[in-house]
Amino acid sequence: MKKIVKGYVWGVRRSSNAERGGWRGQTRRVFSLHASRVALNVTLALNASIFLLNGSAGAATATADFLNVSPDSRSAALGGSGVADPDNGFAVFHNPALPAAADATFRLAAGQTQWLAGSQLSHYAADVRRADADGAWGASVSMSQWTGPDFQTTDSVGTVTGRDSYRARAVGAGLSRSWGENISAGASVKRLTQGFAGQVAASASGTAWDLGVFARGGEGRWTAGAVLLNEGAAAGLGGGRESLPTTARAGLQWRPGNRQFSWTAEIARSRDAGWTAAGGVGFSVLPGFILRGGYDGRTAGSHYAGLTSGIGLAFKGLTFDYAFTPFGDLGNAQRISLTWAYGGRTAVQRPARRWAE
Repeated sequence: MKKIVKGYVWGVRRSSNAERGGWRGQTRRVFSLHASRVALNVTLALNASIFLLNGSAGAATATADFLNVSPDSRSAALGGSGVADPDNGFAVFHNPALPAAADATFRLAAGQTQWLAGSQLSHYAADVRRADADGAWGASVSMSQWTGPDFQTTDSVGTVTGRDSYRARAVGAGLSRSWGENISAGASVKRLTQGFAGQVAASASGTAWDLGVFARGGEGRWTAGAVLLNEGAAAGLGGGRESLPTTARAGLQWRPGNRQFSWTAEIARSRDAGWTAAGGVGFSVLPGFILRGGYDGRTAGSHYAGLTSGIGLAFKGLTFDYAFTPFGDLGNAQRISLTWAYGGRTAVQRPARRWAE
């Protein structure tokens, strides 16, 4: 895998000119990567772990790359695809149009990810759906938290001055509207904050918007969605404004025959990675027990990087999901998530479900 130094959100980036001004020079003086091999190694590991790219990608141009990480086990096991899946408790993270198209009246979801290099991500979501004569309204809230591993800080001559760790948070709210059973649209807004917990006195914030649409057909056998995620800008930790990792995604989900299988496919165009593809399949081995597997083109590389897998266990309104995603020489990431759903549709009922959720 090609060595790529991604722009980690606090802006640790290499520069050939030590005297360059602005945030690059400030960051260089704080971390002194040229003088400290330890700090450089930590930076390379973290940058690679945030958003792994294959050799087709270039240097980063956006900040807050943690927004690109799949928030839940269900979508991660399907290659990171979820833009056309209204029954995912974390649907608002993938497409703000989905809550109004969901079956449940109310949902709560929480997920934990053990990421690479000791980083951890936590995601939480809640949405409510209220039907009326013309369709339904959906409202949602979400929160994501990123905790990076501890790292050493150094002065300009390479002397260790202490330890620090990176923290980030995104809090959002969304509103969606469906017309009948088959069409919906929605929007959400997220407030981002990021900074350090110890030695480095730097913090920043920004705002991001998401816009999405959703369609359903074939008596629920296929669904489609399209979304624009993370449109906006955030303050850089060293000053100035930086673009967020804006991404456009479009996808399909298909449940053929007796709906015991569920197929997903997506394409995406991001500010940093260009065009990528992802997809997966779920199979209901037994009622309430689902096997999943997929491929994520954004993280493809050697040693099975890009392949995804997982399971789902459902009992009444509770669903437990697990996902395993290898990242080649960098290690593996594991996710667990739990969703509770209450209520159901009061409008026209679709056929009873056996398919892979």
